Amino acid sequence: MKKERNADLCKYCMECLKPCPYGFYNDDICTMTIEQCKKKVFVRDHLKPMLRAANLDIIDAVYEAGNSNGEWITITYRNGHTIKRDVSCDSIIALVRDAIKGL
Repeated sequence: MKKERNADLCKYCMECLKPCPYGFYNDDICTMTIEQCKKKVFVRDHLKPMLRAANLDIIDAVYEAGNSNGEWITITYRNGHTIKRDVSCDSIIALVRDAIKGL
């Protein structure tokens, strides 16, 4: 059974035969919208390095988007502790604010 793609998906994900220019490689149909893809790239390329450079013992920050259950960033500390920050419907600047609040 062939899966149908949603019209608001990233135009690069519409062509799964090519590697995604954002560096995401998946064999299945991507379910992220363009905005979600931009957020994932921002967290990977900018927020994660900033958090690691701040010497907070943070080793990883990952953006995740559920089908209909929101968006969040999972922050992992060196000791294995993780925290999830809800960033649903956030702009990039609001995403940064929500991610660093309380660190």
